[in-house]
Amino acid sequence: MTTNTNGARFADVTIRRDVSLRSYWPRGGKVADVLNLNHEWVDLLDWFDEGQVRALLEEEALILADWFDGGALPSDFDDVGETPDDFLRAAVAEPGTAGAVAVLNLLGCRTFWSCNGEAHGDKVPNVHFWAKAAIVPSLIAAAESANVGLVENNEGIEVFAGNRKGLHDFAQALLHRVRRSAGSEA
Repeated sequence: MTTNTNGARFADVTIRRDVSLRSYWPRGGKVADVLNLNHEWVDLLDWFDEGQVRALLEEEALILADWFDGGALPSDFDDVGETPDDFLRAAVAEPGTAGAVAVLNLLGCRTFWSCNGEAHGDKVPNVHFWAKAAIVPSLIAAAESANVGLVENNEGIEVFAGNRKGLHDFAQALLHRVRRSAGSEA
C-alpha cells in the first residue's frame, strides 16, 4: 500500500482484463442473492440522463484534481440524496467511483457494488456490475484505454484501478466510445 502526499490511498495492483464476449446478466434468484450482500443497494438503472452524467463527471474531475493536488474533499461529499439531482448536488458519493457507476447505469449496466478503496475492506477502487453481451467489447476497449482491470466477479464484471482517477478515466472513455459508435451507426 502506498500513500501519496495528501493521504489518499492507492495500491499497487496487477491490472488484468479477463472477460468473455458474453452476457453477464443474472438469472432468477441470483439477483436477490447478490443484492442481499449489499444492504445499501439502490437500483440506479433509470436514474440518470446523459446531461446529468456529464455534469457528474465534470464535478468528479474537479474533486479528484483538488484531492490529488493536496486539497481537501468537500465536507458533504458523502451525503447522497434520494434523487439523481440530490446525488449531483452532493458532489460525488465516492470520488472516483461515482462517475463509473453513473456511466455504467446510463448505458444499461446494472451496478451492484462500488468502493473507492476507503471502506468495505476493499483495497482498491472498484465497481461491480452486470452487463449485456453487446456492450462487453466497449467495456474492454475503455478498460484498455484507461489502463484499468476488468474481470469476471460474482457472475458479473468488476472494473478496478490502482487509484480513483483510473475509474474516472474508464467512465470517460466508455461514454465517449459508446456515443462515438452510436453516432457512426446513425
